[in-house]
Amino acid sequence: MAVGKRGIARALQKVLGQGDNVKASNPLEVHDPKVGSLISYEGTTTADGAGDGSTLIDSVLATKPDYDGNLVIITSGAYAGQARDINGVTTGGTVSPHIAFGGQILRGTTFVIAAIRLTPSYPAHP
Repeated sequence: MAVGKRGIARALQKVLGQGDNVKASNPLEVHDPKVGSLISYEGTTTADGAGDGSTLIDSVLATKPDYDGNLVIITSGAYAGQARDINGVTTGGTVSPHIAFGGQILRGTTFVIAAIRLTPSYPAHP
C-alpha cells in the first residue's frame, strides 16, 4: 500500500510533535533515542532568508555534508512547525525548501534537519 507525503508527514508529526504542528505550546520532543537519531543537524539561522520564505540561511551548513532531499523543520519563530523537503545543495549555507515556508525565515530562527526523505529515490540503471 503506497503512502503519500501527507500520510508520512502526519505520522512524523505524531512521533515528533504529539500529533500537531511543532510550536511553542507543542515543542519538538524526542522521547525515543531512535527518533533522536533521525536528527542530522540542529541549527540557528545566521541571516534573514528570502522575503518570500524560499530560503533559510545558516553559514555553519557550509562546514557540513549536503542535506539535499532531507526534511527541514522550523522549531522557533513565526513558522515553527513547518516542515519541508530540502530541494537543492545545502553546502553553501542556504536551504531551499521544495515549497516556500509561510514567510521570511529570520535570523535567529532554530531548525532541525531530519534524515527522512519523503521523495522517492530511484536506483541508477547499469
